[in-house]
This record gives sequence, structure tokens and C-alpha cells, in this order.
Amino acid sequence: MLIQVPASASKSIKFIPAGLLTVANIFKRYNIEIFLIDLVIENNIHRVTEALQDFDPDLIGLGGIASSYGYARDISNILRKQ
Repeated sequence: MLIQVPASASKSIKFIPAGLLTVANIFKRYNIEIFLIDLVIENNIHRVTEALQDFDPDLIGLGGIASSYGYARDISNILRKQ
């Protein structure tokens, strides 16, 4: 599962998640199933926890810009508790 993290929980600059899309494309080349969630567009942490239960990933990757760090840390703490 790949998650694009916004710069903050409230407002965020909209940008194409080029890094995660590149990783997703590499996985696709090797027939590895991926699930991508863009929290910049769909800012709903409950969507992540639902997808975590439905998809049951072996790996979770978080991507974003430098100012996303605090929110990414919060999301990773939530995911660890799942």
C-alpha cells in the first residue's frame, strides 16, 4: 500500500505524487499488486485504516514533501496500532 501524505491535516498544496507513482509503476512491472491512497485529494485517515483491513498489505510506503513529515509520523503511528 502506498500513501501520499498531505503537508498538514487541514490545508495542503495539490501536486502529482510522482515519487509514489514511480514506485507503483515499478511494482506493476513485476506484477506486484499495489493500492494507492492520495490523502492530498482524499484527506480521510479512516479511508487508510479501512484499506489496511481490506487490502492487508505486506508493505506500507508513505510519500510526500518535507513539510509532510509531522502528518506522516502521525499516520505511521496510527498504522502501527492497527
